[in-house]
Amino acid sequence: MVHIDGFNKAAQEQLNALENPGHIQGGARKFFKDSIVSNVVSKIDSLKQADILKFETLYKKDSISKGFFDLVKLDRGYYYTALKGTVGFVKFIINQRNEGVFTEEVEIMWKSCFDNDLLNRSDFQNTEWGYAFAENYLYYKDAKSFDFDIEKLQSSMKDKKRIEYSFHQADSILPKERLEFYKASFLFENLIQKDYEKELVTIFNDFKGGFPNSGYTKYLNPLVDEVITFHETIKKPFNEGIDFVENYADITTFEEVLKPLKGEKLYVDFWATTCGPCKKEFKHIKELKAVLSKYGYKPLYISIDREKTHQQWLDMVKFYDLKGTHVRANETLSQKIREMGVNYIPRYFLVDEAGNIVENKAKNPSQLDDLEKQLVALQD
Repeated sequence: MVHIDGFNKAAQEQLNALENPGHIQGGARKFFKDSIVSNVVSKIDSLKQADILKFETLYKKDSISKGFFDLVKLDRGYYYTALKGTVGFVKFIINQRNEGVFTEEVEIMWKSCFDNDLLNRSDFQNTEWGYAFAENYLYYKDAKSFDFDIEKLQSSMKDKKRIEYSFHQADSILPKERLEFYKASFLFENLIQKDYEKELVTIFNDFKGGFPNSGYTKYLNPLVDEVITFHETIKKPFNEGIDFVENYADITTFEEVLKPLKGEKLYVDFWATTCGPCKKEFKHIKELKAVLSKYGYKPLYISIDREKTHQQWLDMVKFYDLKGTHVRANETLSQKIREMGVNYIPRYFLVDEAGNIVENKAKNPSQLDDLEKQLVALQD
């Protein structure tokens, strides 16, 4: 709970309790399977009204300022409109494998999200959801330009660099006054994914050229520097202490993974290069190594990356300097891992010298104190 003193304390505490997912799709997910569009619209509109009503009550009691109340209305307006648009976009995408999901009613709902002045407001950048709304508008314009035919849209993108295309697409669609905030947000959202695409350096230079005095540049610089460092690091050989299980591509069971490591106590890290939270945990590698060594454990990293991200897997092992033993699971092994209950990542196991899983919910590297308690308990 965040405690804030001052005139708007009550409102700030209410604001902390509002739905604010890490990504707009997190908030929209609960509506993806709802096939009745009027229900989706009604539910989302009701959520918006309920949120605003809480603050309207405070405003009428003079418990909050008009400025605070206006900011809440702005934030909720962008959030719930982007939420509705995201439902439209996702239904458009999944219609390819589940035909009939993207109906005329869904298309109308999606279009209605932009029958307003939200893209033209001067306070567009005063809420994080302004970016989500603008991004959804670009998705809509792309889909509409191909008559909502996803195969034609995907075919048109085949020879385009995704990031550069999305970055420059905004130039011809969004109002000029919105571009600096949108492009800075686009860069930030992609940079924090830690996928380290070279394209991000290129478009960051384009951003600086287009907005030489932007206040956002100083916040983006360190993230771009990390991309540059990544590409410098992957040119070098693997550091000593990074090992790969022999013939890992042919391994189909967890028991086979453990066989050459029998006699070792292991801290097993299930991860993937596309998993942001997995990569965030790697910043605790140094401290993790000290704790594991103290209790005689060694790290085993099992990536569930697919073949198409094989090189990215090798590059990230090198960049993060993941000393330990490595395996990239094939499709069969990945399925076996899911059957073991690993249905989310990052996920961690503790394995004893005999190859028995003694803890299937080991604590993350960022939870070292709790992890050490688990290790101590296993000593007894």
